[in-house]
Amino acid sequence: MKRFFCTAVIAAFLAAMALGLAACGSGYRITVREGDEELVTDVRKSAEAGETVTVTTVAVCDADLYVSVNGDSAFGRFVSEGVYEFVMPEEDVEIAVVIIPNGLA
Repeated sequence: MKRFFCTAVIAAFLAAMALGLAACGSGYRITVREGDEELVTDVRKSAEAGETVTVTTVAVCDADLYVSVNGDSAFGRFVSEGVYEFVMPEEDVEIAVVIIPNGLA
C-alpha cells in the first residue's frame, strides 16, 4: 500500500512537471535587437498570436525614437511618450529601436 501511494505521488508529480514545462514553451518569442537593450525598459519575453504587446522605451530629448517589429516601423502604434504597442503575429519577433536627432528625419 505504501509503495502504491509513493508511486502515485511520483506519477502525479511528473505529470504536473510535464504540463508546467509545456506551458513555459507556449507563445512566440519577443527579443530586443542586440545593442538596443538599454533603450527598451520593459517588454514581455513571449506572447500568443493576437495578443497586444506593450513596449516601453527610454525618453529622449531633441530626437525622435522609432520602434520597429521585425524591421517594420509601421507595424506597431505609438501610445504615448516612450510607450508603443503591437499585435503579436504568428511568429517570433525582434524589437529594434532607432533614434534620429531632430531635423534629420
